[in-house]
Amino acid sequence: MFRCNGHKRIGRPARGAPTAGFTLLEVMVSSLIFGTVSIAVMAAFLFLGTSMTRMSYAQQLEENSRRALYLFNRDVTKATKVSTASDAILILTQPATTVKYTYDSSAQTVTRYQPDTSVTGTIILKNLTAFDFNYFNKASAQLTTAPMLNVKGVQFSFTASLGSTINGVSGTSIYRTSTQYQTVSPIVFMRNTAINSLLPP
Repeated sequence: MFRCNGHKRIGRPARGAPTAGFTLLEVMVSSLIFGTVSIAVMAAFLFLGTSMTRMSYAQQLEENSRRALYLFNRDVTKATKVSTASDAILILTQPATTVKYTYDSSAQTVTRYQPDTSVTGTIILKNLTAFDFNYFNKASAQLTTAPMLNVKGVQFSFTASLGSTINGVSGTSIYRTSTQYQTVSPIVFMRNTAINSLLPP
């Protein structure tokens, strides 16, 4: 009789033989590990995204501040007189023109007009939550009472905010991309007052 060795019978395993597979406990543990790792990765990406957004907002606010400071410094140093001085309006008289700065609290902007009678101006600061002009005399003493007489130096300060915050059900902030920027300019003194002999010393 011919016998073939080395071949196994294909079919249903014998009763009582072990079968391959995962137990319920193994599935639960692996699911827990996978979920924890997924949450950690998502949190890391969310943190990285919000950090990059805040950095972008901060850079934008800083660039706007530098531009406004440049224009402000140039206009004040060329001025011969401060004709209007208040917390929200500054009008500078220059040898050939006049320049006006206005702060609009409702629009949260500062607009520059040249000449000061222009209908349209250029917004040099926006997203402001606070803004103020400060005035100084020749001795660098701050002038606090109106009318502002003998103004020789001007300074501005502001707080700007950019971004948003999404609150959770309980009111706790869960996603914050807002960035706040505060600055106080140096005191800028008018340098051309000597050309007008009628101005007070």
